Amino acid sequence: MNEQMDIFNQIETPRRGVSTMASEEIRVVSLLREGKENARGVHWLAEMVGVSDVKLRETVRHLIGEHGYCIGSRTGEPAGYYLITDESEINEVYRSLRHRGISILVRASKLKRISLEEVFGQGTL
Repeated sequence: MNEQMDIFNQIETPRRGVSTMASEEIRVVSLLREGKENARGVHWLAEMVGVSDVKLRETVRHLIGEHGYCIGSRTGEPAGYYLITDESEINEVYRSLRHRGISILVRASKLKRISLEEVFGQGTL
């Protein structure tokens, strides 16, 4: 089994039980659908849960980081969040996040007029 599938298998099963989740987290998970083709929009999810768009995004980050849910996001049609179902979806989300992260760091270096190495505080990348 390759390293990416090991990561997928670790993330696929939530690390903590439902009993440790807030009611809005449980609601978000219950509203998400499997597969990128079934993504649910941020505004719709927020309205269904009864929170702001910002709070919804924070909740999704918490579900991923603290509870181990494998949740992807997409900007295509349909845009929104979904439960990742396979390695190809993980790879797609990974590429998107990596690209966004690098773009943000490049922008930060240009704003400060410093090198990417200086952004990281190290000599080489």
